[in-house]
Amino acid sequence: MRQFVRGVVTATRSRRAQQGQAILEFILILPLLLVVVAAVWEYGRVFDAQLVVTNAAREGARFASTNTTNTNINLTAQVTNRVEQYAVTGFGNRLKSFDGQTSFNGLTFNPNGDVTVDSVSVCYVNDLLDPTICQPAPGQQLRVVVTVRGTVRVFMPFLPGLSDPYRMSASTTMLLQ
Repeated sequence: MRQFVRGVVTATRSRRAQQGQAILEFILILPLLLVVVAAVWEYGRVFDAQLVVTNAAREGARFASTNTTNTNINLTAQVTNRVEQYAVTGFGNRLKSFDGQTSFNGLTFNPNGDVTVDSVSVCYVNDLLDPTICQPAPGQQLRVVVTVRGTVRVFMPFLPGLSDPYRMSASTTMLLQ
């Protein structure tokens, strides 16, 4: 009978020791796990911002390429407006300013936002090999190039490949239709 009681007591102590060891291991690994989760979140935020900038440039180029019958010099302003519409929708409350402006169509941007769109350039070119010959309005040119540049504030600049602020740029070229 004594051996049976000793075996039960030993098994109970062993189980408690294993539980204590598991808690200690969890406490030791928790900071590393939190850093990995935070890094995935940070890379995701930056990647999302780059996607919105890329799609905004694509939206502006598509608008410019399908509205070539409008030879008005205001086409560049209309393209910039289209890019801004897309950026406002895509970034939502994250947008701090767009090309120096802090509001759009009565909507005030978030002064604490982490994304800034610095510039939008619209260029009409004939030859992609020499894109320095840029026209501000469509004429005899064959392509439109829309470039959007911006920055996103990074909360963990120690991560590889990220600096604060992270500069992003996207350029889209489309044939005029």
